[in-house]
Amino acid sequence: MRVLKTTFAVLAVLAAALVVPACHDDHPTGLAPVTYRPTTTHDFVTGSSNQTSETIAIVSSADLAFLETQSGVTQAAGNGLILGTVRESTSGMPAAGVTITPIDDANAAVGTVVYRNASGALQASLTQTSFVGSFVVFNVPPGRVNLRATAGAAGNASVTSVADEAAIVDMTATAPFSTFTWTGVTRSLSNVPGAGVAGATFTAFGGGAGVFPATSGAGGAFTVTAPPSLNTYRVQLTAGGFAPTLNVVTVGSGTLASPNGDLFLVDPTDPMFTPPSITLDPAKGIIRGVLMPPSGGADGYVVSVRHANGTPIGGVRYGGTSGAADVTLTSSSTNGIFYAYNVDAGTVLVTATKTGYSGGATVDVAAGGVTLVTIAPASLGGGTDPILVAGALRDASGASNVGFGSVSIEGRTGTSTADFFGIFALPGVPSNARLRVRATKP
Repeated sequence: MRVLKTTFAVLAVLAAALVVPACHDDHPTGLAPVTYRPTTTHDFVTGSSNQTSETIAIVSSADLAFLETQSGVTQAAGNGLILGTVRESTSGMPAAGVTITPIDDANAAVGTVVYRNASGALQASLTQTSFVGSFVVFNVPPGRVNLRATAGAAGNASVTSVADEAAIVDMTATAPFSTFTWTGVTRSLSNVPGAGVAGATFTAFGGGAGVFPATSGAGGAFTVTAPPSLNTYRVQLTAGGFAPTLNVVTVGSGTLASPNGDLFLVDPTDPMFTPPSITLDPAKGIIRGVLMPPSGGADGYVVSVRHANGTPIGGVRYGGTSGAADVTLTSSSTNGIFYAYNVDAGTVLVTATKTGYSGGATVDVAAGGVTLVTIAPASLGGGTDPILVAGALRDASGASNVGFGSVSIEGRTGTSTADFFGIFALPGVPSNARLRVRATKP
């Protein structure tokens, strides 16, 4: 699995140079106790059978001190730390010659990137990845960050930076493919569904500045010339009478990977979109999603939306034949449309399940806005949902298991506390999902 490869890459490059006690709770007398910063592994991918040999990393104070010494960079209080690996999209092997630029939602470059050389040591003079494909980003301001391959390959990954915490991320990149001209229309998903909306304003986050036009033209028409391939863009549209609406678009090899060329806006006050029985909280957000399973049809799914702490959101409704929210439905219809109302701003976990199928992903929600998402459930193939995830909690050097630390899944209740030997077992994990795994230790 890709996320497991990333964790091992992070572990391997430090193990030879850092020697720590077999258990971090047993530090030698006279040395300062080892402390840990909460560490989130992004895009942890699950299948449909129990995963009992996982390794989850947590960054210790000894790890950080070693990284600072090697790189010559001091990690300031209040900033986040990112440990990443770039892999080729086809082989999964580490990708060399790739320059990574961290870009925040204001489209400004942030943090200090230091690459590992071929022996795995951080080397401040490098300007691109070596054959190990790994890098560290120091002093990342809190907030969403887009790690974008800006030279040597194309690709990106979205990471949430948290003050005084660490993130581990695996991203794929490959040689840029042919470019193309993307034409589309900004359209309404409410009021008169499909109608073009002229003058919609584009706000592209995380490196999308300069890629998209300022506004759409007559009838909502717009053109994007030669968008960088193999990038996922988060584009917010605004227009009079509509809520800020976040569209997520993936550009593939000379074409759009998802969705089609059109982008959409929503008026959540339209009764077709929000049933009269639901009172909208302007301080919260809305999710409008579509289920797109590769097989088995989109009908019959039960969708769950949970906040990061596992608290479920009760306002999930399903689209009827016309696509309008139907309060009488208890599962998805053939169009796979669903709605979640009054969602707290931040990261939530969306899962969709029916007999023999499941899927899920983490979704970012903005207060007062609408987020459009696509979930692709997959067949369990004789497997189960949910599954058990178990394994070892280790420090980021790979030198020691970490006893009595905690492992949890963002969006699910329940935490597994590792035993003295760092072994944990976390039941109830969604199948066929892309998740965020959080490791902490007091």
